[in-house]
Amino acid sequence: MKKNNSEVINGILMFFALALYFFIEQLFDNQDKSYLRFFNALIVLYFVNRTVKQKIESGNDHFLRNFLFIEGIASAIIVSLVVMQYWKNTQSSGSARSGLSADR
Repeated sequence: MKKNNSEVINGILMFFALALYFFIEQLFDNQDKSYLRFFNALIVLYFVNRTVKQKIESGNDHFLRNFLFIEGIASAIIVSLVVMQYWKNTQSSGSARSGLSADR
């Protein structure tokens, strides 16, 4: 009984793609440039899309409900962290401009 393990294969390929990407970033001393992290997300998006596409083409689409649930939770967490970071930066820069300190 052969099991379709495209998740494992794509996961391994994604690991090596990300490792190569981060290696190239460090090779050119660009690891401190945060805007390059966008390409990290593109690599992950590509491999997740590839896995889902392969599963649907093979007729195995019962996992989509679970995947969408987990994706929804992960998206909510990411959005929450981004909003908290935004307000943390806004508040700390606003108090520095107005001369207020956090001790008051």
